[in-house]
Amino acid sequence: MKNINSTIVTILSMCVFLGSVSLAQVAVEQEEGVARQVRINKGVLISGLTEQERLDAAMELLASNSQSRAVLLEVLSAEDNPLARKAICRALVTSRSKRQSLKDRGDFLEPLLGMLINLHAQDAQLAAQALLIYDYSEVASRLSKLVHSTELERQFRL
Repeated sequence: MKNINSTIVTILSMCVFLGSVSLAQVAVEQEEGVARQVRINKGVLISGLTEQERLDAAMELLASNSQSRAVLLEVLSAEDNPLARKAICRALVTSRSKRQSLKDRGDFLEPLLGMLINLHAQDAQLAAQALLIYDYSEVASRLSKLVHSTELERQFRL
């Protein structure tokens, strides 16, 4: 009887161990799948053939995890891909119009404010529209500093 009980305990222990290994493996595979999807969306955002493709990629990244957020902030802060930056601004505007709440939306404030002083008026206009995800009280002091800055040319302050 003791041998049967110890055998049952051993078998149950192995089942629990194998089950936990399988769960860990599933978690790793899911994490790899998420990372792969983030890479795919980043690629489409940066080099998508159409504006709609870039917007869709930005919307997917906006709705995803912290890896996705890092991609959005990286692209939004870089000045070398204006089409991707526009797609991110449009995604932010769309999220506002759909009344989607953005987690940690403060992350976008600095890059958007940086776009306001862009030489391209259309980029600045999109950034201004994207800034509408914030309440005025959240951005008023920063906007006031930009408007009253003597370091910026007059066209940027208007």
